Amino acid sequence: MGTGKGKWKYTSEAGFDTSPMVMGGRVYLGDLAGILHCISAVDGKKVWLYDCENGIHSSCNSDGVNVLFGNDGAQILCIDTEGKKVWMAEAGDRINSAPSIATLADGRRVALFSGCDSTLRALELKEGKEIFAAEMGNLAGGSPAVAGDRIVVGTDRGHVLCFDLAGKPLWDFDKIADEAMVYDSPAVSEGIVGGRGARSENLRHRPEDREQKWVFGDARGRGFVAAGERGAGLHREQGQEAIHAGSEDGG
Repeated sequence: MGTGKGKWKYTSEAGFDTSPMVMGGRVYLGDLAGILHCISAVDGKKVWLYDCENGIHSSCNSDGVNVLFGNDGAQILCIDTEGKKVWMAEAGDRINSAPSIATLADGRRVALFSGCDSTLRALELKEGKEIFAAEMGNLAGGSPAVAGDRIVVGTDRGHVLCFDLAGKPLWDFDKIADEAMVYDSPAVSEGIVGGRGARSENLRHRPEDREQKWVFGDARGRGFVAAGERGAGLHREQGQEAIHAGSEDGG
């Protein structure tokens, strides 16, 4: 990290369209042929492969024990760290986004998946039992964000939706210009939700009441990171939290 020089390189013939997840000294990511790769973070050598037989656009997430992701065949998979399937569930269409992990009011931990079947699903982590399936009205390309007792997700047709932890819809922000698809995964910082529409508008909302705080144009990044570095992003107020976003033109 100190020099910025590459330490190792790992390739897949099919190519990757997912972000790597690092856990326990290993790197996990799925490729376009449907193979989940587990790679040593130390030397870049293959540890194991798991073939789910459907292309993977969904980046992995973990509950700290197992690896969770979806695929283009509408499968939702939970794999242990030795490459063995723990459970598999079915969605109605492909899953492009990484899952989020949440704790429900009764203490159960769930994986939250949004996808092209226009449904937000909560799956119990131990066995994959479906806790709820909430209709979103439009497909979602990004991951849901968890903000306290709220779940926020963007969809096609210019909607930002908010649900409670039982899957009950709370509000629907539908004032995005030209009904542009919200294909980014929201980020939450100090009670503000940041997201981006396909029309290159960066948006900030309060999860409690769907109030739009501001819109910023000309960014075409893949996602947001909430940060507190002074002067490093778009600040709501001087010295407070910021949302960072990149653009296709390198800005």
